[in-house]
Amino acid sequence: KIIDYFIAENAEKLQVEEEEFLQNIRVSRFSLFRVEAIVDKSRLLLTDFYRQNEVEVLVKESGQIEQGDIIMSRIIPAAAEKEGLWRFGGNLVTLRPSAAKELSDLAGKWFWEFSVANKGWATGESFIQENSFRFWRWLIGH
Repeated sequence: KIIDYFIAENAEKLQVEEEEFLQNIRVSRFSLFRVEAIVDKSRLLLTDFYRQNEVEVLVKESGQIEQGDIIMSRIIPAAAEKEGLWRFGGNLVTLRPSAAKELSDLAGKWFWEFSVANKGWATGESFIQENSFRFWRWLIGH
């Protein structure tokens, strides 16, 4: 929402590359992802916990990432010629199982609070879009 407001307020002042960058951020997705498979060391098949779907993410190399890992990150669309593919668009954090469990328990509480505040109309998508700051704040304090 903030990006939409910023683009609307500054539309006439933005250069093409600035607007393209902001549009990529606008359609980006923050989430927790489970690594389902590593394909050719350059692609990861991930399950998005909050959107209940699978995404394919391009990486330069999979390095220390293993099948079953839990990743907290933001993904952005890959280049236009690679439609349907994503890439990491920021910090990539791999969580230990105990940390993932702790965060999952907290996220359940946060979702409940968000749902009550939205009179029961909360979805996983709306929750994660408006509350990613809570996950990063948890990470910093962890």
